[in-house]
Amino acid sequence: MILRGTLNGNDVYVHNEGCIVIGEEVWLNSYPNGSVFRTALNTYSPNASIEIGDRCKINGTVIHANEKVVLGDDCRIGPGTVICDNDSHRVALSVQERARSPKTTPICIGNNVWIGMNCIILKGVNIADNAIIAAGAVVTKNCEANAIYAGNPAKFVKYIEQ
Repeated sequence: MILRGTLNGNDVYVHNEGCIVIGEEVWLNSYPNGSVFRTALNTYSPNASIEIGDRCKINGTVIHANEKVVLGDDCRIGPGTVICDNDSHRVALSVQERARSPKTTPICIGNNVWIGMNCIILKGVNIADNAIIAAGAVVTKNCEANAIYAGNPAKFVKYIEQ
């Protein structure tokens, strides 16, 4: 793990077979105190990475990376959120096929993105700068900058006005 600055928070689980890079003044919190929502950073292969930008506040969120998950600067993520760059398992009738490594595609979350509680961010998604993901959303496709997304699957709601 590479820590570029001050790390704040409590009761975080780390499973690191790859590389985890944490920016300056980052908060990783398990909420409340890990009894309900525990923050966890998981890389599952030597080539997997999680990169967390400066001044991010991550509360009770689980990040799974078989390949790569990147969070820009100043992101806020609510409790109960799961960010996963892979399918966790294959869908097949064959036991041997199910046991193969899951399909994986990197996730990129831009700067100043807010993700509400109990969201799911799935593989291959890019969330552009200043986007807001409403609580409970399941993000399966890319999200534009300066916009709000909500629902399952997450859909565009409106642009954020200045």
